[in-house]
Amino acid sequence: MNEINNILILGNGFDLDLGLPTSYNHFMASEEFNNLTNNYFVEYLKQQTERNWIDIENEFKTYLNQIKGAPVVEHYIIPTDKQKEQQKEFIKNYQDLVIALHTYLSKIDYSQINKKSTAAQVLKKIVEDKSFTIFSFNYTNLKEIIKKVTGPTMASMPPLCHIHGSVDSNNIIFGVEDDAQIDRKYEIIIKSMSPHFHSNNIKHTLENAPSVTFFGHSLGETDYPYFREFFETQSNVKKSQEKPKNKMIHIFTKDENSRMELMGRLREMNNRQTGELYDLNNFHIYKNNEINGSDIEKFKNTLTEYRPKRRPITKFDLA
Repeated sequence: MNEINNILILGNGFDLDLGLPTSYNHFMASEEFNNLTNNYFVEYLKQQTERNWIDIENEFKTYLNQIKGAPVVEHYIIPTDKQKEQQKEFIKNYQDLVIALHTYLSKIDYSQINKKSTAAQVLKKIVEDKSFTIFSFNYTNLKEIIKKVTGPTMASMPPLCHIHGSVDSNNIIFGVEDDAQIDRKYEIIIKSMSPHFHSNNIKHTLENAPSVTFFGHSLGETDYPYFREFFETQSNVKKSQEKPKNKMIHIFTKDENSRMELMGRLREMNNRQTGELYDLNNFHIYKNNEINGSDIEKFKNTLTEYRPKRRPITKFDLA
């Protein structure tokens, strides 16, 4: 990629702030999920309470570790002496879950989007700025969301990339990170092993972007590989002679609880150098439950300050 773009990175909190029912609890309460009968993994998940998408992906690892040895939840775990049957059963359970997730999300009604939400206001400002590439970690139809938020007067669609696929392209990728300790028999659940996985250049774009905005992304363990190096660099963890280039790094999250969770994950990624992250960048975290119109205007003005000198010409197709 030769052109320099600013970046907007979207996580599930973005869809939720828009008013879309895309949480794990929404899916778990759905007809699609509860119609999955004789599915050991689904029965296991039903026992896990207060879960979100970070946890649910990590539950794959916990569950597989259990069925490798003595069952922890004996009633729901396939007998360990039937290894081949166990493998076939898990793969079928996993595939049925992905199909159910796709079916549920394909029924999302975008007409219910809250255009007054913080997510809608930030998205509109970024689309109007015309210097951003948008990377979405969500499966929802981002083109449709942008059309609903910006209205019919939008001149052109910004460059978009769905990191883990999208419902409208029928290629969602649901699973765990590369370095997860997974038995080779179950590697189907590693995201990069999916036939839908594709190059996205997000690390290169992060390195070169003057401005990076996260909205509703948890920076969770399954997505560490995308962001660890970026936050290490911008926090000068390796204490290189040349300090990192100052960037605008803004994060929009739900409330104080989610802010503290994010700060904890940042400390893990940048070797507890979060003070350096603030000092070396224009770094700010917005809490959506406290944000106001003046905050949005300040954010918009900062976009102008950090706008790339060259307009982006490279476009990603929704994958």
